[in-house]
Parts: sequence; structure tokens; C-alpha cells
Amino acid sequence: MRLLIVGGGGGQLNAIRAARSLGIETVVSDRDPGAPGMQIADFGVVADTFDAEATEKAARMYKVDGIATMGTDQPVLTVSRAAEKLGLPRALSPDQALAATNKRYMKPMLEGCGVPHNPYRLVHAGFRPEELGGLRPPYVLKPVDSQGQRGVVRLESPDEIERYLPETLRFSRDGYALVEEFYPGDEITFSGWVRDGVMYPLTITDRRTRHLYPHIGVCVAHTYPSRHFEAYGEAIRDISARIVEGMGIRQGPLYFQMLIGPQGVRVNEIACRIGGAYEDEFIPMLTAVNIDALLFSEALGPEANLPFHDTGCFGLHAYRYPAPGVMAVLLFFTRPLQVESLGRREMLMEIPGVVQARYLLSPGQTVGPMHNSTGRAGYIIIRGSTKKEVNMTVNTVYKHLSVLDAEGRNGVLDFSSESALE
Repeated sequence: MRLLIVGGGGGQLNAIRAARSLGIETVVSDRDPGAPGMQIADFGVVADTFDAEATEKAARMYKVDGIATMGTDQPVLTVSRAAEKLGLPRALSPDQALAATNKRYMKPMLEGCGVPHNPYRLVHAGFRPEELGGLRPPYVLKPVDSQGQRGVVRLESPDEIERYLPETLRFSRDGYALVEEFYPGDEITFSGWVRDGVMYPLTITDRRTRHLYPHIGVCVAHTYPSRHFEAYGEAIRDISARIVEGMGIRQGPLYFQMLIGPQGVRVNEIACRIGGAYEDEFIPMLTAVNIDALLFSEALGPEANLPFHDTGCFGLHAYRYPAPGVMAVLLFFTRPLQVESLGRREMLMEIPGVVQARYLLSPGQTVGPMHNSTGRAGYIIIRGSTKKEVNMTVNTVYKHLSVLDAEGRNGVLDFSSESALE
């Protein structure tokens, strides 16, 4: 069997390795010929992950049996369009994928599902302040079809929207941006799976963010269990099920981001993919559900006959929800610098409680300001028996992370307090 994986960045590496371990030949497409996934795949092809026609061409060239993506939003639409053209298995129709990747279609869909979300207006070049009639400041301005928090800013007035709009629209391919009322509160992420029309919840995590105003919402950690599970777990599950039913989703992954504030739960945005905070690594650790294997199965179809017997629990019948355990996934960053050297991964792996550690930067690489998730320096997955135990490991890890510049100064930003379980 041969699988085309759309995207070859750090968020796809684990899945590429998992596919190859199952005997699946991998073709990885990315616009960057130096993408790390291209180096470990069986075949690499230079193609923009946003380009369905180039992806279809790559799939034909390598005679693949399926197409998949994970970790980033926009390629979900690319996969759906290319798979439909080729008659390959797909979890979503192009219309469903469009609603899951473009907020211009997502917001009306959420309204149709009857789920709570923030009041909004669509804007584009030529914006006039009167278009915001009825919205209360502060506002959040974001592109309708981007990812990784690019172009997302919190603003206080229509004048500021007018000033920042050209920059935000730089990240929107269809020329629209969304202005929402800012909803104060905490962020959570719901991960689940749909199989034959049945929704299986997997995890609810606290999405811990850092705001560097006006830029907001850059995730620095996911922590499990969520501090909001007891009070809002059932509401989160119910809202998620209503979205699945309203969209008519029959198969595939769910990655829904919600806000919990003074008026309860509101949906921030949805995605139909495996999450980009290394969910395909930590969810199997918690639930024993091999979500990469699930994804491959759906992308390749029932004829694949994949050897799942040695990959842990593939099906969804044996898992427990909520899963027991305590976990933190640290997504660490640096100040702006040029990387001279990195710490040793092996040293981090020796810290008790650390089950995975990876630096994502390379010597010589230049890192800019922390305005979005694209400058992520690496990630650490920590497991423990108690919140206190995990928090102690978080503090220890941050003391050992090292990304040095030419002067020998460590550029790692310490977000240990933001990453602590409560």
C-alpha cells in the first residue's frame, strides 16, 4: 500500500514513521524540499499543501492508494478535493472540509448546528467601521482560512482594525477576515473520532496560551486532565456531538477548540484532523487508541488489510473515557535569535516523567518574534501520577532546555508557570 501524506513538517513526522513501521510506503508532499518529513519518507514531492491540483498530480504520479494529512488545518480541504477527483477514500466531502477550514463557511455552519459561538462580522479590504454595528469591543481579528495563529490579534477599536487588517489579510487566500467579540476565559481542546457515524470522545485538554499583545492565543502547553472537565465535560461532549450531527460527519478525527468563560462554553473554531500539539503521540499514551492507525485505515480503505496487531489498540471499543492519567505537553519557544547550538535530547529524556522530547530548530536557523506557532522550538511530553508530580517535572524540564545564540546565551522562554496543571 502507498499513502500520500500532505505536509512534511514536525507535526507530521510521527505519522510518517508510524506508516512506515506498518509497511505502508509513504509519499510526502511539501512546498519546502528541505522539510524534515521529506527526508524520512520513501518518496518526496515538492507541492504546496494548499494546492489540490498539485496534490492530485503527485498522487497520480506515485499511484497512491490513499491521501491523508494531520497536524495542520488547511490541507484537510486539499486532501478532500484531491481524493474526490481520484475516487480515493475520504472522511469528508469538499463542502464539509470547506466548513472545517474556512471560517466564512464555518460560522454559518455553527449557527445551523445551534451551538454557542462568539458574535462576528466578515470584513475585507475597504473595511468601514460601521460594518461592526452591534459588536462590542474588544475585538479579535483573524484570517478566515489560515492556521497556526497567523494574523490573529486582539484590538480595542475599529480604528485599530482598519490599521491591522492589511496584515491579517496577508494570511487569507480568499481575501476575508473575521472580527469577533473577545470572550474572556480559558481555552480547551476536544479531541475525538467518528466511526460509522458514532462519535467517540478521546480527550479534553486545557489549551494553555500566551498573549503577546496584540498577538494572542499562541499555545505553550496542553494539560490533561482539563480543570474544567467536572463542570463542563458533558456540555463539551454534547456540543461536539451536535456539530458532528449537524455537519453530517460519518468518519474521521475531530479537533474542536472551545472557550469557557462567564457565559459558559462557546465554540471558538473546529477542525477535522488530528491535532497539531502531537495528539497522535499523547492520545495513544492515555487511551491506547492508535489514532494514526485509524487515520491510515480510513485513508486507504477497507482493502488495506493493515497489520494492526502489533501497534496497540486500533479500534475504539476498548478505550476508557475519560482516560486515567496526568499529562502535560510543553510547546516551547525562544526569543528572537539565530540558533548556534541546541541542548541534548538524550539529557531531557533522562528526566523522570519525560516520555518524549524533541527540538525542532537547527543550528543556523533564525527565529523571529513569538507572534504565532510557526516559531515553535520543540516539544516535551510529560506523564505522571499526580498533578504535583507533573508540575515538578515541568519546572525541571525548563531548567534544562537549551537553545543558544552565538554569544552562548540561552534563548528559551520560561513558560513553566503557564504550563502548570491546576
